[in-house]
Amino acid sequence: MPVLALRVPAVLVVLLASAVPTYGQGLNPAALKARDFDKATDGSIFVGPKGNSFRVVKTKFDRGLLIRIQQGKREKWVRHGTFFSLARDGTVSSATDYVLGVKHGEHKSFNKRGVVKFHYHYVKGQIHGTWTQYRDDGSVVETVPYVHGRKHGKRYAYYHDKRRKQGPVNFATDFVDGKRHGESLQYDQNGKLVSRTVYDKGNKVGKTQWLR
Repeated sequence: MPVLALRVPAVLVVLLASAVPTYGQGLNPAALKARDFDKATDGSIFVGPKGNSFRVVKTKFDRGLLIRIQQGKREKWVRHGTFFSLARDGTVSSATDYVLGVKHGEHKSFNKRGVVKFHYHYVKGQIHGTWTQYRDDGSVVETVPYVHGRKHGKRYAYYHDKRRKQGPVNFATDFVDGKRHGESLQYDQNGKLVSRTVYDKGNKVGKTQWLR
């Protein structure tokens, strides 16, 4: 499939030229923003600094770049770099990093005012690290640790406190390999323990112990 010599906005060329190398072949044009595609043409194909072929995606609901890769005897176009999803009003609803068609890197979802609602990372297609949900005012709703796509560690849910970004802990729950395992503790807004529930591999053990 020949590469077409199509016109590409100068900003795309400049940003791609300064892109950071990633694992595997090609480049990760992570410096691109959704607005950088405003003057681009959907379907435009061009060659990047490393000789890789890129295709612009600019639709009503998507912005990003595809890179052409070889899989056996077949060629295919896959997402590469930051891919943006847009709401009906044109605002960015999410931004997700890809490497050679696989989610790898940062993911953010936004409300209509551009405030982050969800923030987490992917490692080779799986959520890995801390998954965080935010309220519209930017305060933290909950944090959940992930290990290779599964909840693993202590999940915290927080009360809303207008005075600070992260309010007092409401719930603290243990997870092991994707299942509740251990204690789930509930607190009041003053930090006093209210209830204790025990889980074993996802199954509730006995009754919830209320401490009031």
